[in-house]
Amino acid sequence: MLLAEWLVTNRIIEHIFGPNLHNELVKQSQIVLNFLANEEKITVEHIDTMWSAAMVREMGFFFGV
Repeated sequence: MLLAEWLVTNRIIEHIFGPNLHNELVKQSQIVLNFLANEEKITVEHIDTMWSAAMVREMGFFFGV
């Protein structure tokens, strides 16, 4: 599907879960993630990006950053 290809090519997952991570954007990302999963476009790199974002966020919470 063209939209799925566009999302992957333009690194939308990396933008959502990147250094400028914002809680509200992450909350709304479920729609994009479900769509990409249904199109079988989620990669190991996407999962690593999301995991890294979760770990950074958790450490910030833990250390009060």
